[in-house]
Amino acid sequence: MYLKNTKIIMVFLYVGVFFLLASPSLAEWGRTASDLIYLPLHSNISLCADGNGGCWATASPVIFCHIDRFGNFTWGEEQFRILPEPGNNPEMVVAENGDLILAMDIAPDEETQDVYLQRINLDREYIWGDQGIHLDSSDRLQSAWGAYPGPIDNTYLIHWIRHNMGYQNHDLRLQLINDNGNFLWGDDGVGLNRDLIYNSISSIVISNDQCVIATHNLLEDDEGDIQVHKINSEGEHLWDSKFSLQGESVRQTRLRASESDYSGGVILIYEYERRITVNDTLRRFLGVKAMRISDAGDSLWTRQVYEREKEPRGDRFGEIEPVMNYAGSGRFFVAWADFYQAFQVVTINVNGDLIWEEPTDVILNPESYTKLEAVNSYNGVCYVWRDIDDDRENGGSDQQFGQRISLEGERLWGDRGRAIQNRTVWYSSITTDGNGGVITVVESNPTIQMINRNGEIGVVLEVGVDEKNDKQKPRKQAPKLNIYPNPGNSHFQIEFDTGFPNESYNYSIYNLMGRTLMSGILINSPYVVNDLSRFSSGEYILRLQSQRYDVSKRFSLVK
Repeated sequence: MYLKNTKIIMVFLYVGVFFLLASPSLAEWGRTASDLIYLPLHSNISLCADGNGGCWATASPVIFCHIDRFGNFTWGEEQFRILPEPGNNPEMVVAENGDLILAMDIAPDEETQDVYLQRINLDREYIWGDQGIHLDSSDRLQSAWGAYPGPIDNTYLIHWIRHNMGYQNHDLRLQLINDNGNFLWGDDGVGLNRDLIYNSISSIVISNDQCVIATHNLLEDDEGDIQVHKINSEGEHLWDSKFSLQGESVRQTRLRASESDYSGGVILIYEYERRITVNDTLRRFLGVKAMRISDAGDSLWTRQVYEREKEPRGDRFGEIEPVMNYAGSGRFFVAWADFYQAFQVVTINVNGDLIWEEPTDVILNPESYTKLEAVNSYNGVCYVWRDIDDDRENGGSDQQFGQRISLEGERLWGDRGRAIQNRTVWYSSITTDGNGGVITVVESNPTIQMINRNGEIGVVLEVGVDEKNDKQKPRKQAPKLNIYPNPGNSHFQIEFDTGFPNESYNYSIYNLMGRTLMSGILINSPYVVNDLSRFSSGEYILRLQSQRYDVSKRFSLVK
């Protein structure tokens, strides 16, 4: 009897150990909104996904740390300083192999400021030498403003500004660098045409081996225009287009551009204010508009998606913060936080048509919120915002909330969303966890937290899509999809069967870091994709999307 009971106990122990090791739900960052990871950083924290479920976190002065997908500090809980001189927060982008590319300002003395470029791996090794690379300019102050994946493989686009005589007189520059740190667009980079007093880049979109840059010009009377520029991978200007706002004013920080309309153009969204006088009374209106720019630089349409009259008192909350994310199959999520008014989401297609009849209310009874941010999620989008506690003076604290919206406009994390961090939120930053959820940080004794695509705080999902655990409605059966040859070399053939002849599909090719390398439209099967000779050997993902289906398949290239 004793031996029998002992065997039963041992069986339970083995089973328990197996599930402990195998279950991803037991690998977590902390199960509650108050069980957080404290970062050894200071202020102005920024996050950047590492492509493997974790993230890099950096703060000013330029120090940073790395946290893996299980919430562990890769280097232990210590800071790591990058710059050889005092500097500001870096702009970050992750390289194909997971290294971190950084562009940041350094100030060797009170009269000079240069842009410093560095590449670093998880072993804390400087890839571009101890002193990095400088975008030197002896007679001007310079500031790094952005770092992006380049328009061709293994390249990185750096956006910086040269200040001449004050803030309203400067040059906008772009430089493309490769893995070895070589400048591909000449030592001085490429400048953008400008003919007005103030000009600032709002968004850069990398699409089809080209760069589309959206800028905003501000005139002395607070009205201006929107300019869109296109540059190819060789650094050549293809066109510059200007669009008048016709009496509307737009904050430069409220102009956003889509990833791509997958036809060589982009879709822009922006907050605007217009003023009219009725019976000697000035009335002001706030709203959000969307605009599609074609591959040739023409405006195809402009659509108003939201507007309301601004209150006469004109307090500081009279502003709107819009965001936009690609939804797949030529559709785009457009969301806006109109402080103390509304927090809503719609989807539009490339023709400017609304997909849902009415916007989805992210917050049913909004009272106060701000700092709206968004990241793409599996078959949807995740929004994170700051919820202001009206009773802060009596001990109340702000909170950080999140919501996930499906392609059908459903609130997947309940009507109110999820409280991610119940802490005072002064400044926050978010990034994707690479699996449909978000990683977010706040600056109250800097703390970081993760919420996965199912709305679970701190629980890590296995990499890949798990329909059983996903909280969405089940999707229709995916089409039969095959890639031949696999492995391939310079081309492959896509074979698919959906039962719906003549239905069009968007296809996209991604690397394993999630970067879009190629996209197009196909109708008939089989379909041959050529021009893969510029891709290096390795693993890639083909994604096929339509109004009915969304399916992916991995393939290999061997050179």
